[in-house]
Amino acid sequence: MGFSMRMSKGVRVRASSRGLRVSVGPRAARVHFGTGRAGISTGAGPLTVYAPLGGGGRGTSTSSASRQLRGATNGLQGSSKAEQIRALAEAIQKILSLHREDFTVATHPQIPRPAVPSADTLAQKYETQVVSQFNILQRRQRREARAQIPQLVETERQQLIAQAEADRQELQQAWDSFWTGLVANDPATVMAALGAAFEDNEAAAAAVGVHGDELSLTVEVPGIDVVPTRMPGTTAAGNPSLKKATKTELNDLYLLMVSGYVLVTVKEALATAPAIGSVHIVAFRQTRPDAYGHVSAEAVLAASFTRGSLTGIQWQTANAIQILNDASTELVCIQQGAARELKPIDPGANPEIGELLAAVDVETNS
Repeated sequence: MGFSMRMSKGVRVRASSRGLRVSVGPRAARVHFGTGRAGISTGAGPLTVYAPLGGGGRGTSTSSASRQLRGATNGLQGSSKAEQIRALAEAIQKILSLHREDFTVATHPQIPRPAVPSADTLAQKYETQVVSQFNILQRRQRREARAQIPQLVETERQQLIAQAEADRQELQQAWDSFWTGLVANDPATVMAALGAAFEDNEAAAAAVGVHGDELSLTVEVPGIDVVPTRMPGTTAAGNPSLKKATKTELNDLYLLMVSGYVLVTVKEALATAPAIGSVHIVAFRQTRPDAYGHVSAEAVLAASFTRGSLTGIQWQTANAIQILNDASTELVCIQQGAARELKPIDPGANPEIGELLAAVDVETNS
């Protein structure tokens, strides 16, 4: 099955412990997006060109979901059975709810005028100056200086207000320009906004291409080793217990995790870039080191969504796999055997996925 995805020309994706960093363009003047804010690198050094857009923020944080699951799994030893069951149940529930996170749709930023000191604050400043300039015996000088304070306060207040308004207008013009680029789906603007929005995601994500109203994304998901080998359950008598998970249960929970990270990434992207109409996304994970210690990226799921296909979904009741099957197109997901193991996608059979994987550089020492 084919998969459509258009990457920007010359894109490179750097995957590290700090997240994903995307570079686009020639080496001499390459634009960077992702973890660590966005900027332009040239021979003259870095130049910051973007500040985060304040509209696509998270509702409730799921950035610790797989970390919580890993922590619950690693912390089983030495804990009581009740603590183990509780920790695992909470972590698994968080994984099952990844896709349910809501995001505020970005809106045109309206910059308020910066606050200026109050008249009382300024008056106190001038009073302090009077006391420091004239001693207690210089009554006339103090009286004359205090008589000038109201006019000094009013003059400074008007100056500060004028400067604050000038600063506001300058900042508003910058954001107006940014917003114009965002709603026009200017590639650099959209990728910069998404780079800032994805900055706090544990499942690191990055935009790798914008063409018209189509967005191409990638998200790095954890390996199946984060899934616990024991699951909360009940005994025949109805008492809480920990049972050994079957391979099928492990694989099903892992696919729910991957699907959840895919969906929450797509939702955040559509909230951050309100003019994007469709999203193509590839989820990849890092391979185990080969005999030479080399780690690379392998795709495990790819799908496409339209904004309309995600409208009306019952997010609080439908699970991530069900939504993925019902709302996506061009779904590429290979499950093998009776245990439904999630296998890597063959890049040779899916050239556009292969192109993305070829552009991913995995940093193993960061």
